[in-house]
Amino acid sequence: MRRFLLVILILLQVVIIWEIYATVKDADFELDFARIFDGGGVVMNLSNVKHEEPFNQSFQAAKQVRLEGFVGDVDIVYADTSDIIFEGKKFLSHTTLDMEAFDSTHIEYKIVNGTAILRWEKPRMFGGTIGFTGVVTVPRSVERLDVEVELGKVVSKGGRNSLSIRANLGDVRVDGHEGSVVINADLGAVRLKDVHPGDVLRIDADLGEIDYSGSLATNTDIRASLGSVTLRLPEDTWTNIDASVDLGSLNSDFPFTNYWQSGSKTRIDGVLGEHRPHAPNGKLTIRANLGSVNIRKVAMW
Repeated sequence: MRRFLLVILILLQVVIIWEIYATVKDADFELDFARIFDGGGVVMNLSNVKHEEPFNQSFQAAKQVRLEGFVGDVDIVYADTSDIIFEGKKFLSHTTLDMEAFDSTHIEYKIVNGTAILRWEKPRMFGGTIGFTGVVTVPRSVERLDVEVELGKVVSKGGRNSLSIRANLGDVRVDGHEGSVVINADLGAVRLKDVHPGDVLRIDADLGEIDYSGSLATNTDIRASLGSVTLRLPEDTWTNIDASVDLGSLNSDFPFTNYWQSGSKTRIDGVLGEHRPHAPNGKLTIRANLGSVNIRKVAMW
């Protein structure tokens, strides 16, 4: 019965992939399925841009910042500034040139309950792709940053805050971050390097590889529907673990307790790491439907 259900799940995933492929193709993105599960695969095809103009604008910041509904690759960096600074391009692609649509789209700015919100306002009538791509500089003092990108890659480097990223079609990369991290990715690889999340780390990827390097949070939750999961953890990791794979392998460089296998399903429900005189730190939860899970032990400084 379980195998039958897994077959049904695979067929549903194939249907979803085909629908996503059609959407991505129409939106003028490059999609390489072979690379989705090996570190990437959804890339803005800027070679087909029909018109572009420089876009440089500053917005007043607040303790919390939210970027909503963006189309285009967004690189987030942090600096000693009091403003949010967007430096890049406004572009139009895919269909015949429609300057009325191009001119009508803009970034709407407002502050609501202490949160600075930058929202991409899409044109009402247009069949192509219009968006903004570039570098967004955020003040180091920002305590929380929420990013939502509909089409495009998101990169965040050097943050010291609570970070949330939602990517519908595009890869996500976070480097050198300190603070809670929540990632939701529908299609695209998720790569996090040198991350120290503190209280919360949640990564949910539907179609794409997850590659994580850093320490664990007090509550760490990793979920992948279709794609491999690789965790590179410090040698002194000592945590409670609840990990299961429905169809795929589950491998660990660390010792663990309470391993069992039933049919195609593998599970660890115990403790991960070398025994310590104190209680394990926090809890690591992993759920993978189709794909391997690899927990690696690495030296970190």
